[in-house]
Amino acid sequence: SAATATALATGVRTYNAAIGVDADRKPVRNLTERAQELGKASGVVSSVPFTHATPASFVAHNEHRNNYHSIAREMLWEHEINVVMGGGHPWYDGDAQRRDEPVFQYLAEQEWNALSGGETQFELVETPEEFAALATAETTPEHVFGMPQVAATLQYDRSGPDRAADGTPVAGAEPFTAPKNTGVPRLDEMASAALNILDNASEEGLFLMVEGGAIDWASHANELNRQIEEQISFNRTIETVVDWVERESSWAETLVVVTADHETGYLTSTDADPGWKPIQGEKGELPRATWHTGGHTNALVPVYAKGVGATRIEQYARHEDPVRGAYLENIDIAETVFDYWGRP
Repeated sequence: SAATATALATGVRTYNAAIGVDADRKPVRNLTERAQELGKASGVVSSVPFTHATPASFVAHNEHRNNYHSIAREMLWEHEINVVMGGGHPWYDGDAQRRDEPVFQYLAEQEWNALSGGETQFELVETPEEFAALATAETTPEHVFGMPQVAATLQYDRSGPDRAADGTPVAGAEPFTAPKNTGVPRLDEMASAALNILDNASEEGLFLMVEGGAIDWASHANELNRQIEEQISFNRTIETVVDWVERESSWAETLVVVTADHETGYLTSTDADPGWKPIQGEKGELPRATWHTGGHTNALVPVYAKGVGATRIEQYARHEDPVRGAYLENIDIAETVFDYWGRP
């Protein structure tokens, strides 16, 4: 995740676990930094911890993705990024319930105290009401840190009857069997808030990365019902972004790209082993699907692009897969944006 997120964010290939550094462990410019150089507002939003691989790779530079505390320190103190939103609240558990004692897994106590005490450039927001207000406000802070009151993921880590006592998924469980966490914003609501903040922060445009990161978490666990939940959440977020473009901007001046860093679980139809066949199923029932691994795969992933510059991405599809057809390398996504913006 870290290496591919770095490739998507910088256009540079690197080693596994690298965050925004090349194979020699030297920092490489990412898209949020280039946006800031051009006077654009920039931000990252995720449904998993803000220091996890993908949001971290679009902001920070670190030798290893698991150095959460140093990544958080850099994101808080060393960049002019306008928006950072994601999980990792030290005072709440996976069910969005207040802990008796904080757990400083994704940022150190010192950084949390500075953030919550108003000692950083960011205004901290935590509740759904605060996110909703930012989505429609005519005037917004220039720098916002959104940390929902939940431990790591917005909804994926919640407990429920679709999981056994040891946490493994119950076979055949349907989506939304477990009651949803309350007091936590949805990913699309966070994206709406981020877009409005960035739109207000600069007249030169904006760059925003939004990650439905818990899709990956559910796929690692081969938890089909919660993977569907997370995919629905991500689809709703895409619709929100598209609506924003058509309401506040236009496809003549804004580019939206939807893709993934990798596939997880080798999810196929039930009769696809050893080949690949489309997943089948009827509305209202679980799809007839099979997982083949709990890890990442090298399967090609979709790339969707619409708006100004989309044809440039298509031009990078110079390779041919016998099943999928034309494809491009992951580094070409960032290369397209750097080319369009103009390189330093």
